[in-house]
Amino acid sequence: MIWSDQACYVAVGEGAVATTASTPIPANSPIPFKVPEGTGAPWRVSAIQVSTGGTVYAKPVNIR
Repeated sequence: MIWSDQACYVAVGEGAVATTASTPIPANSPIPFKVPEGTGAPWRVSAIQVSTGGTVYAKPVNIR
């Protein structure tokens, strides 16, 4: 689950780097992301602000 107190763009995965082409997230809207399959390397959450700096939160949630 990822959410932010300001609008941002988010990328999730191995070596993820957010760009303006990444998934846009509106402020204060929790969004579930599926952890992508990979090689077993650590995955990360990368985010960039749209216009105003804020805080991005990420929490693992098991959804089956």
